Amino acid sequence: MTSFKPLKVISFSIFNAVVVYLIPLTISFEAWFLLSLLIVNAILINFVYFTNKFYAMKWILPGMIFMISFVVFPAVYNTFVSFTNWSTGHILNKTQAIQILENRTYTPEDQKGFEFDIYVMQDENFDFYFFANISDEEMYFGKAVTQNEISDAAPASHEPAIFKDGKVTPPKDLKLLSGKDQIANSSTLQDLSLKIDSSTRAKLYKISKFNVIDIGFNSIFLRALKDLIILLKRYNINSSDLTKYAKKSEKHIIKLFNKKKNVFYAYDIRNKKKISVPSITNFFILYANINNDLLNKKIIKNLKNFNKGKKYIFSSIRPDHKSFEEKRYWRGPIWINCNWIIYQGLKNKDKLFSNYIKKKTIDLINKKGFYEYYSCKNGKAMGAYNFSWSAALYLDFVLNKN
Repeated sequence: MTSFKPLKVISFSIFNAVVVYLIPLTISFEAWFLLSLLIVNAILINFVYFTNKFYAMKWILPGMIFMISFVVFPAVYNTFVSFTNWSTGHILNKTQAIQILENRTYTPEDQKGFEFDIYVMQDENFDFYFFANISDEEMYFGKAVTQNEISDAAPASHEPAIFKDGKVTPPKDLKLLSGKDQIANSSTLQDLSLKIDSSTRAKLYKISKFNVIDIGFNSIFLRALKDLIILLKRYNINSSDLTKYAKKSEKHIIKLFNKKKNVFYAYDIRNKKKISVPSITNFFILYANINNDLLNKKIIKNLKNFNKGKKYIFSSIRPDHKSFEEKRYWRGPIWINCNWIIYQGLKNKDKLFSNYIKKKTIDLINKKGFYEYYSCKNGKAMGAYNFSWSAALYLDFVLNKN
């Protein structure tokens, strides 16, 4: 008969309690291989150490557990991974990474742009300073400040003396941070800015390549303005200036409507041409609540053909366009936030179609789970699992009955 010593019982009680705790945890993360490893080891340990039938196994089992954990499990897992689309494509050197990123970026061949170097310095009080070397005529130096400090900070000054003979010479009492030091302070540096005056901003605007009027961002901004005006009126706060600005913004954004194709296109103001990529964000204009019923009807009609005949909606780029890629982030997959924005813009304009979008989106998440994005071809879940904005917007879809 097996004798149970108190210490042995206590030890195995703790061990089994930990196993019971870990099982639902591994299930929640869908870590099936880890779950199988945990269960197999737990069964072996309990079976061997609570019976005298396999006395020799008490000495062999620890070695078996290590073998299962560090030999068998990795071999099975590697075999499993070899049949998935996981890859080591991110393990590249700097040159390879830059080349791949450049190949994945859409820019017109005649796109104008500029490059500049920025250097980080620090004084004895551990305050940071930025030196931006934009060109021989544009070299700006100043204290790096947070958003809360910008209004009171002095603008950066033109300091060509800092950069001579291709080298940076920090001002007195400042030291130039190495790349290693910058990485060590990256969490602080990413929240800092260099303040420049209005004339400098005008100069940078002329040479900047980031001069695209995007329909999606401007639509969200315009909707935010209109919502803010509603709040101001509710509390009897003067909103006349903001109302004028909103009307002016709406007037200008309407100019980007393509009457032949009944769709809005983003505009490259540097190269003075429309960006005719059929992105789902071009339909965010519905969210802006443009005060033009005829225009809205034309946009909605075009939207209904965007993923016509497809089981899942809406792809980030129209599937029949040359730039469409099923798995390439914003060039193909379905994003729940895009569906939500369009639903919000439609529900007071086309109730039937908005409810259709709502139902399709809820069904997709119910079937595939809370993921970052999904394939528009088969609904396959992709990207990060337990993605928060997919979950949050799902709750809004389900709980908001309006």
